[in-house]
Amino acid sequence: MAQPRIEVLHRRRAEPLTGASARKIAGNAWEIRIPKDESLHQRLRRPATPEGWDEAVILLDDRESQPVLGSGEDDRTIWVTAIFLD
Repeated sequence: MAQPRIEVLHRRRAEPLTGASARKIAGNAWEIRIPKDESLHQRLRRPATPEGWDEAVILLDDRESQPVLGSGEDDRTIWVTAIFLD
């Protein structure tokens, strides 16, 4: 299965999350992995922490998520949990 196009709403515009990946974890729930890329976080004005991504809205192939919840991190990646209702 091809990786979906992953974007985040930023100031009412869809901004690409370059290097991010998505994995369906159950039903309508997806885990989104976001690289800890300093330029990405500066451009989106979000701290490079799971909490910094709380309440973000993710787009997967133009499907809009409910506000996400930062759920973990390691030294190179932040992951958030996104729920899609459609």
